[in-house]
Amino acid sequence: MARTAAFGFVALLALGGSTAAFAQNTEPRNEPKKEDPAPQAERGSTARQGLIDRSRGIWTDLRARGIRPHFGTLGAGSGFAIGAEVRRESFFAPDVGVSLAGSVSVRGYQAYDARLGRVTDWSSRTELRPADADPTGAISIDGHPVPGFSAYVHTRQRVARRLDYFGMNGDARLEDRADFGLTGLSTDAVVQWQVSPKLGLAARAGWMRLELGPGSNTRVPDLEERFAVSALPGMAERSSYFTLGAGVVRDSRNDPEVPTRGYAVSATAWRYLPVKSGTSFGRVAFDARGYQSLVNDRHVLAARLLLIRTSGHVEDVPFYLQGTLGGSRTLRGVRNFRLRGPAIAHATFEYRWHAFKRFEIVPFVDAGFAAASFTGVPREDIVVTPGIGFRFRTSSSVIGRLDVAWGPDGRRLLLAVGSPF
Repeated sequence: MARTAAFGFVALLALGGSTAAFAQNTEPRNEPKKEDPAPQAERGSTARQGLIDRSRGIWTDLRARGIRPHFGTLGAGSGFAIGAEVRRESFFAPDVGVSLAGSVSVRGYQAYDARLGRVTDWSSRTELRPADADPTGAISIDGHPVPGFSAYVHTRQRVARRLDYFGMNGDARLEDRADFGLTGLSTDAVVQWQVSPKLGLAARAGWMRLELGPGSNTRVPDLEERFAVSALPGMAERSSYFTLGAGVVRDSRNDPEVPTRGYAVSATAWRYLPVKSGTSFGRVAFDARGYQSLVNDRHVLAARLLLIRTSGHVEDVPFYLQGTLGGSRTLRGVRNFRLRGPAIAHATFEYRWHAFKRFEIVPFVDAGFAAASFTGVPREDIVVTPGIGFRFRTSSSVIGRLDVAWGPDGRRLLLAVGSPF
């Protein structure tokens, strides 16, 4: 049947082309050719608008079928990724649904997710991300939340091929850059309660296994070639933990996508309990963001304060579960994962000037440090990276940005999707 339909479609196109050619060849020669009443520019504009409308129609149809394409990244260093999620919010029963998602990046990163349970609107509620997620974004604080309750079982598999390690605390040096890979598998019971659009709660309890491996970046040495294995906590072949986590978000921003007034504050807490040997440890994070318009909403001051503290014996906390700074969202003047340690502090100040309809100009200053604790940090360990950003946006979201930042490692150009905070 498919072959027959395809043949019929091709035949219809051929028939249409033959008919058009016949009509053109039989046109009276002494009759002047009629001019198209629509100017060329107008026809081009109509064609472009038609393409946009068709694209929107395809996107709307996919979402109506429960299919959500994914374009973006799978974390720092992954490169561009593409994937999709298929969701059925009523599958086994009216309140029991399923969600399956998978993505692959150009650098070999992979991410696979399966959710089973009450998944209605789960992505539009406060979500505490898994225990091995980047602690600088441990809980969702973007998007337009929908009040309600979600509860499901979440199984997650991720493969990161090229992660950087420079050292711990203030001893990290650019010339010590090394490469490693990390594979993670976790299964959690998840609860999300969006009390109101301004208040959300979330919790997780489950199991996680992480496994180190060689990195795929051939331009830098592997971790074991650069550092003594005994000096790196968490270098066991596999690390398994029972994990418990909870988080809360209070959000008073006038628009979570492109805020011009208000604030958003979140706090998270995690506990890691080794399955076999070792001692437990914990991690807490505090994230505060504030926005204030100047004169009007085309001029906005934005600020962010991020604090992450990992507690426990240093030798028992795997280095890949500690906080890091660097990349396109924190301390933009240094590389991804450039600073790493038990105590992470980061502050950002931006002046967002909506200069044109689709364009923003954003001078900014980032500052931060990684240390063994928040007290007694030498002034020379505090890194300051100023810069300027250029952002392409719509009236409701930031689509893409180019940030130029200067830091101790020189000038950096960063292309990213969405706003840094």
